[in-house]
Amino acid sequence: MKRVVPDYPANKDELEVITLKDGDRIVGATELRTGEEDLVFITSDAQLLRYQASQVRPQGRPAGGMAGIKLTAGADVISFTAVDPAADAVVFTVAGSTGTLDSSAGTSAKLTPFDQYPRKGRATGGVRCQRFLKGEDVLILAWAGTTPARAAQKTGAPVELPAPTPAATARALRSRSRSTWWRARRARPRQAPPPSAARTAGRPTCCARRGRPAGRSARRRRAPCAVRPRRCRSRSGRAG
Repeated sequence: MKRVVPDYPANKDELEVITLKDGDRIVGATELRTGEEDLVFITSDAQLLRYQASQVRPQGRPAGGMAGIKLTAGADVISFTAVDPAADAVVFTVAGSTGTLDSSAGTSAKLTPFDQYPRKGRATGGVRCQRFLKGEDVLILAWAGTTPARAAQKTGAPVELPAPTPAATARALRSRSRSTWWRARRARPRQAPPPSAARTAGRPTCCARRGRPAGRSARRRRAPCAVRPRRCRSRSGRAG
């Protein structure tokens, strides 16, 4: 990827903005309006990488750019966009199979809020954006941008998109149930502790000279308590 400062010469109709190596191709190009946008990469193996555009320094027009995302073996970048993090944005992905003749057969679509995906560092692998179902092994279409998101078939007929499905819906429901139980438990009124006489009634006592309950130290005794020998010991052999 490459970030270019718009210093195009006015006397040329065409100019080179990036040097491509053998086998390279342009996946996408976008304009940064404020410079605070997030750059979004989506790969064919359902990985999404998002990071701030400020992590990419501007380069001259003949330069070849820098690494944008780390790809696994056999994966390609199928979408590159710039999204304003303050805007209401979504991520739309369509999964299919590489073995079918018609890419529209047996596909599943997913629409996810953009803020569900965390930022990562430049040239990393990103996070998973869609789980493949049975028979699916590749993303055939992906896009990230501001709402509203619209789609159409090959014939031009509009397609109704699914409702947004946050990636952490199941985890949120589980954590919500646990937090609800914990809040209900903490909201229970605490009972007042019983008086000291009722608290010691019916319990074996040690240090009978002072009538202390089991578990207290006996200052005037050298021998440990017979009821709770590990927790009731004489602190000193001298008289208190």
